[in-house]
This record gives sequence, C-alpha cells and structure tokens, in this order.
Amino acid sequence: MIGRVPFLSSFYVRLSLIFLTLILLLAVLQAQIAANAFERKRAEIDQRANTMLAADMASEIEPYLSPLGQSMGVYSDALGSAIHYMMVLNPLIEIYLVSAEGTILGYFADTPEEVQLERINLDPVFAFLSNDRMLPIYGDDPRRPNQPTTFSAARLSGIGNGSGFLYVVLKSSVYDTARTEIEDQYFQNAFRESLFLSIPLVAILGLLLFFLLTLRLRRLTATVRAFGTGQYDVRVTTRSRDEVGELSDSFNLMADQIASSVQSLAKVERERRDLVANISHDLRTPLSTIRGYIETVLQKDEVLSPSERREYLRTSLSSAEALGRLVGELFELSRLENADSALRPESFSLAELGHDLVMQFSLEAKKRDVSIVLEPPADLFVVRADISLIERTITNLLENALRYTFPGTTVQVVLVEVSIDRPMVQVSITDQGPGLTKEQQANVFQRYYTEGTKRGSVRTGLGLAIAQRIVELHGGKIGARSEQSGGSEFYFTLPLEEK
Repeated sequence: MIGRVPFLSSFYVRLSLIFLTLILLLAVLQAQIAANAFERKRAEIDQRANTMLAADMASEIEPYLSPLGQSMGVYSDALGSAIHYMMVLNPLIEIYLVSAEGTILGYFADTPEEVQLERINLDPVFAFLSNDRMLPIYGDDPRRPNQPTTFSAARLSGIGNGSGFLYVVLKSSVYDTARTEIEDQYFQNAFRESLFLSIPLVAILGLLLFFLLTLRLRRLTATVRAFGTGQYDVRVTTRSRDEVGELSDSFNLMADQIASSVQSLAKVERERRDLVANISHDLRTPLSTIRGYIETVLQKDEVLSPSERREYLRTSLSSAEALGRLVGELFELSRLENADSALRPESFSLAELGHDLVMQFSLEAKKRDVSIVLEPPADLFVVRADISLIERTITNLLENALRYTFPGTTVQVVLVEVSIDRPMVQVSITDQGPGLTKEQQANVFQRYYTEGTKRGSVRTGLGLAIAQRIVELHGGKIGARSEQSGGSEFYFTLPLEEK
C-alpha cells in the first residue's frame, strides 16, 4: 500500500525550495551584474565627458613649464599656482607629470596618501590618445596600484629633457572613499527592499504557480494510490496535452489493461473452480459405479448367476472406458492449451476425410435410427493441417449431433468454400434436434457448460472445447447456429492450401 509522502519529500516542496534558491541566486547575480554594468557605464561617461580635460589643462600649463628635475614633486611656483587653481575648480582629480618613459616626475593632489608607483604603464595612455579608442580605458592609479582607474591624458613638451604626458586621474581617493560609503548605504537599502518586498512577492507568485502546476500531479498521485488499494474503476480526468496529460493518458490506458486482466483472471479462476467441480463429479460417477458393481460381485458371488455376473462386469467395464475417455480428454485439452503445443501439418483432402468419417459413423447412426449423409462436395478442398486433430474435431461434432438429433431424422455434413480474408473451406454439421438458445450458442464451446434447455440439462463436457481449441490452432473459426423451429448447425473453417 502506498503511504503518504513526507513533507520534505514532497515534489511540490522540493520544487518550491529549488525555486526559492534560484530566486535568491538570481537576485545576487543580478545585483552583481547590475553593479558591474553601472560601474562600467559610469566610468565610460566620466571618461567620455573628460576626454579633453587633460588636453585643455596641458595648453594652460605648458607656458609655465621649465625643465624639471627627475625627482617627484619638483615644480615651479607659477606652475603650482596654475595647477592649484585648476584643482580648486575640480577637486576630485589628481594630476601627474609623466616622462616619455612613464616615470612620474611630478604630482598634484589634495590627498594625504603617498604615491606608490615610480612609473606608470603607458600602453593605456597610447590607447587613449589613439583615434580608434574604445572607452572606457583603465590605467594605473599611482596611489593604489591594484585598483585600475579612468583617466585623461595629453602630450606635454618641455618636461625634463624632452616631451612627456599630462596624466589626470579622474576619480581621486577622496572621491572613491565618499562613493564607497554612499554606495554601501544605497546597496544596503536596495538589498533590504529587495529582500523584504521584491523577493517575497516573486516567491509568493512562484509558489502559487507551482501549486497550480503540481495540482494535477497530486491528483494523479491520489488516483494511483486509490488504484493501488484495489479501486480499479478510478481514472484521471485531464484535458491538457503536455507531459502530465500524456502521463495521465498512459496511466488510464494501463489501468484499463490491468482492470481487464484482473477481470479475466477472476473469470479464469471461476472457470477453474467450476472445471474442478465438474471434473470431480464426472470422475466420481464412473468410479462409484465401478466400485458398486465390483463390491456387489464380491459380496454376492455365490448367489449370482453367470449372466448377472457378466452384466455387472460389462457395466463396470463401460464405466471404466468412460472414465478413461474423460481422463484422455483432460490430457488432450491440457496439451492443446499449452502454448508450446506443436502441430504436425500435412496436405490432405478434407472431402475425403469427411467421407471416411461419415462411413465410420454410419453404423452408430443406424443404431440410433438416424441417417448421416455427406452432400457431394464441389471440390476436394485440400488443406494443410494436422490430420489427426482435424479428424478429432469432426468426430466430436458428429458425436454431438448424433447425441441430440431426434430419431428418424438426418444429420447432414456439408463442405463449401467461403472467402473471409483469404480462401477457406467451411465444414457444417447440421442435426434436427431441439436447437439452442442464443445464450447456449454463445457458451456451448466452454468447458463443462451447463444450461437447462429444451434438451434437458445440457452438459457439453470437453468435446466441443477440444474442437474449438484445435480449430483456433489452425487459424480457423468455430461456431454454432440454431433456428427457432429446431435443429442446430455446428461449423468450423480452415484455410485452403494455396494452389
């Protein structure tokens, strides 16, 4: 029996936890991506807006340049005043005078931090000064070597022993410190709003959608659980064409097949019990007869006349023969119902076989005051089949017809060609007995079928069941027809051998 699923093992709960984890991960990644994109955009805007800053500053300070020494921080008072005026107008920049080799010759900044680099990498400077530059371009920050920064640059003449560069860092450490504090504050506020507003809202909507999506799975699970407890009539109702709909349709198909198999097994079990009961009855009757007559002979041996003794022994022998026939039929039917039962097919004329069997039963028919005739067939009707089994089939049908036809009537055997899905020959054996009802026609080939009729209590035994199995093994069909006026026709078909 299928138990109830634990909470944490529920598909809905696990799917929801995965969804919440992905939402949190997405929020973190999105925030990081947005921050990086914003920083890159800000850097590009700053650098693009200050592209000519260094060039404009260079044109202003070049008149004040005089040959400088190679040590950092050495510059003239006039140059210092000019640069100081520029930094008053833009206090967030840092200005460096750089030689043609990248050596820092002088610097100007309103920050207490010391310069950590003696020279900068000039590759970003050359890239900035080229005509096909792609902004933003990051260069060295002399005060923070591990933090690339945006800059503006221009060529200068009269630095040291030749030309050099004016290298302007656009965002000084003062700006970065203030920006970091403000960004942290805004980030914390944004994260707090996202954590307590956006994420819960998205999570609630997602959980609701997942609940609706998994509702059909829960219904399917409940139906499967009910089916597992023996409620074979439950089915899943679905209108969707997605994977869950296909799974529901597959379950319904499987449930129909299982329910049909269960019903078939129950029917087979009932038939098995009936068969055992009928076989027990039929075996008990001849055994009781044999035992009774033998006991009579033993107990009254001295007083029995020879004729009485012979009559008792003849009756016992007849019962023993009936018992032998019944046991033989049981073994024969068991062998025929075995899936591995092998046929011994050969080509023979069905018309000749029918003629021989009619001649064989003529004496028995005469004893019963019945005529048995074979209407002249139009063909030999050559078939390829197991001749012994087909002979047994016709024999069983003839015995059944002779048993129930009225005295003074005729049993007819007719062979005709019919066409179903291929050329076939039909063998019909017609009696003039009391006939069969519709129910009897449908069930007369069942083993030990018993039904009260105009014939009395009809017990078909195993002969007709054996005939049906033989015909089915040969790819034919067998059936019975009866008219209201009386009389029955038992017929079967066999495929004709290809000419």
